[in-house]
Formats: sequence, C-alpha cells, structure tokens
Amino acid sequence: MSSTILWLDILALIAQIIAIVIAISAYGHSGKYRASWILVIAALVMMGLRRVHPILTFPAVDVHTEFYTLLGTLLSVCMVAGMAGIRKILMELNEQNQILSQFVQTDSLTGILSRSETLSRAEQEIARSRRKGELLSFVMMDIDHFKRVNDQYGHAMGDRVLAGLAKTCHGQIRNMDIFGRVGGEEFLFVFPDTAAHLAKDVCERIRHAVEKESFTTDDGRTFRITVSLGIAEFNPAQEAPHLPHDPTVDHEIRETFFNRADSAMYLAKQTGRNRVCIWAPPN
Repeated sequence: MSSTILWLDILALIAQIIAIVIAISAYGHSGKYRASWILVIAALVMMGLRRVHPILTFPAVDVHTEFYTLLGTLLSVCMVAGMAGIRKILMELNEQNQILSQFVQTDSLTGILSRSETLSRAEQEIARSRRKGELLSFVMMDIDHFKRVNDQYGHAMGDRVLAGLAKTCHGQIRNMDIFGRVGGEEFLFVFPDTAAHLAKDVCERIRHAVEKESFTTDDGRTFRITVSLGIAEFNPAQEAPHLPHDPTVDHEIRETFFNRADSAMYLAKQTGRNRVCIWAPPN
C-alpha cells in the first residue's frame, strides 16, 4: 500500500504541475485580472510544493495518510480539468473582446474609423501635440448634394459612394493620419505635425482625386461627386499654453476645433462647394 501512496503522490504532483503550466499559459489572456491570476498561480505552486516533501521522505508515512493522498490526487486531477476550462473561457472572452473592440472602432460601411474611435484618437493627438508643441490640423469633409445621390440613385448606391469615397481618401493620406466617418456623409481628418497650409495641400489633392472618381449604377448610369473641406489649425503654443494637461481639457479643445473645422467646411459650401476653406477668427 505504501508504494501505491507514493505513486499517488507522484501523480498528484504531475497533475498540479500541469495545472500550473496551464495557468501560466492563460496569464496573457487574463487582462485586468492579472494580479489575481498571479495569486492563483502562486497558490498552485505552493500546493505543488506540498507534494514534494512526502515524496522525498517516503516511506515515512502515517496510517491516515492513505486517505489524504487519495483525496489530494483526486483534487489535483480536478484542478487540471478546471484550469483547462478556465483557460478556454479566458481565451474565448479575449477573442470576443477583440471582435467587439474592432466592431466599436470601425465603421461597418466604409471600413474606416468609427465616430467614437475617431474622436477618441483626436483627443490623444491633442495631448501628444501639447506635450511636443507641434501643430495639428483638423479637417471636416462633407459630400456635396449627397441627398441627390440617394434620391436619384437609391440608398444602396449612396452606400457604395460612401465606401468608394473612403477608399479614395485613404489612399491620399499618411499612415499616421487619422481618418474616420463622424456623420452620415461627414468625415474627419486629423493631421499630426501639420500646419493649415500644408493640410490644405493634402485637402486639394483629396478634392481632385474625389472629383475624378466616377460611379456607375446597376443600370449603367455614371455620375461623379464633389466634396467640400474645412480646416482648423491647432497651435498649442497659442491656444493652450497654460492649460493643464488633463483629458477634460483635451476633450474641450477637440470640441472647439471640431466645430471650427465644421464651420470652415460650411463656408466652403456657402461659397460654391467643391473647395477647401481654412477657419479664421471672425473680425
């Protein structure tokens, strides 16, 4: 019977080692619960270490040890199964969270950034701009007479126009630039380390590229669209030299320059459409 106890102890130790390995492999999927997960791993390690002593001191075994050895072995086997299940749950949750995060960050129609993600990243760029003292340009873009597209060619065609426009614009900007859909036919660009006059060059390039793009309906009709763009330059040295570096302040700055770019865009529409205007303070 004593040899059986030894093998049960060895089996329990092996099971606990496997449980520890599974727990360690699941650590990367534990997210914000990593501190708690470290405690779980530490507890498993200590439980495993308790198995080492009876193995090393065998055959010095008490009479009642047989029952506890059997119980500990069953516990260790259950622990392995439980840790494997928990690891699977963590991995599935992590995968679902990634899918959900991608869904929240991306506009499903155009494939570019969603409104919430665009505005969030804009605030991050404002914070970075303030730290480094670099210029930042906001650009609002709107499709001219988009309602006519929907009325004449249908909403399905309007969706194709939005997707095509996003693709065209994306090919004209840098990887570091922010570009997202913030309304039905409204888009926001944020150009880091870019003055207004340089942003205007990019906007003119975008405007010409869009103007050249043609769309064809299912019944063979072809049409083109134009866009109007408005620019607002953020200069941290002038606009926020003494403001605290705080997310609330960054949010207020983003709101201000979002509205300024929007005003400049409407000025472009009021003065003829298919053009680019830079926001200027009222006289």
